[in-house]
Amino acid sequence: MEKRITASTLYNYVQCPRRVQLDFFGDPSKKDRVSAFVELLWERGNAFERETMDKLDEPFADLRSLEPLEKEQQTLRLMRLGEKIIYGGRIRTDTLVGEPDSWFKKVAAMWRVT
Repeated sequence: MEKRITASTLYNYVQCPRRVQLDFFGDPSKKDRVSAFVELLWERGNAFERETMDKLDEPFADLRSLEPLEKEQQTLRLMRLGEKIIYGGRIRTDTLVGEPDSWFKKVAAMWRVT
């Protein structure tokens, strides 16, 4: 499996460079299982995310159920179309990948002083 650098990779590197080294080059069979507590934290975080998005007063594109490649394609397509909110998108370059929870289009205000 090809490894890519993500925001989580960078966070983990700041916390413990050895962890990133083991994640990329270590023996996966020696890795500890994810604890029930960590799984609970993930579940609660996902539930909070869903609740927050459901409270928005605006429609949004939900890409969470798509496979990674299709997510990338749809994210770029929606960005080109000017979609205001993208939930569960993905963007990638050669070695970097980003999967923000949500994307909000911001338009810079143009001010003219006269």
